[in-house]
Amino acid sequence: MKIIAIDAGATNTRVIQSDSAKPSDYNEKILNPCNYLIHGKKRIKELIESILTKFKIKSPGKYYVIAGIAGTVTANSKNEVAKIFKLYGFLSERTTIFSDAELLINSIGNDGIVLIAGTGAICVGRKKSADGNYIEAKAGGYGYRFNSEPGGYSLGIKAIKIYLDIEDGISTTKSRVPERTKDHFGVKSMRELIPLIYESKKVQEEITALVPIILECANNEDPIPVKLLKGHTDIMSGYIRAVYNKLGFDKANVYLHGGLFNNRLSKKLLIDPLISHKSLKDLNINFKVLGVNIPGKDPLLEVVKAISIN
Repeated sequence: MKIIAIDAGATNTRVIQSDSAKPSDYNEKILNPCNYLIHGKKRIKELIESILTKFKIKSPGKYYVIAGIAGTVTANSKNEVAKIFKLYGFLSERTTIFSDAELLINSIGNDGIVLIAGTGAICVGRKKSADGNYIEAKAGGYGYRFNSEPGGYSLGIKAIKIYLDIEDGISTTKSRVPERTKDHFGVKSMRELIPLIYESKKVQEEITALVPIILECANNEDPIPVKLLKGHTDIMSGYIRAVYNKLGFDKANVYLHGGLFNNRLSKKLLIDPLISHKSLKDLNINFKVLGVNIPGKDPLLEVVKAISIN
């Protein structure tokens, strides 16, 4: 069976292509970032063209496409993306579009909740109802312009705003992050960042790249990053609680996934505080970090396996 499985986010896009009945026989490539809310239809077209070229696909209609694309949070956005695939010869009945979080929860194959925190953040839950059908609930996933989301972009932009206040004399809090940030961007003052941010075509990636600096300084007990990370875990816990309550769980597995959880300092500064967060104490939750305490659980390959079996 010919399969194309796509996991597209604002950091990068991972694509698996298989022409074999054996799900272990596949080709994989990392392509440019693709978030529908951030990049729009043009980037979807560029992604499809890259897939056709990189994998030398001449008959798109023979492939089953399962695409988890960040930013496709509504039925309308999924339909719009599916239409673009159809323009390039893929068949509607063989094309399924999910958000990146929905792709992940489908790959897990069980009731549960997924929290993805990368450039942005989204929480999705799924539960089997009494009639045997699955019901879903979401929190977040609105894109980088909503800075309340607990993703890397939000973390970086909040930090920059605070450090601008320090440079302007509005705040007198001491922090090492402004100097590290200026070094990172190659500027002499925080104000010099402003035109760079407005002119950048990769602003989401560049702001998100500040996350390792923020984590490192928080690990050294720098008060501003510590406070920012606490705010992030507060919002994350709120997402989880909202989805848990919407679906009426008595107990649930919560899967953590995404770049914000992959740093060497993430366990100490984000994961452990989230697991022990006071707002979740009364919920029956079992946390699992994909790739850490579920080693070898590759969401994209799980999708390929499931399609191959069916």
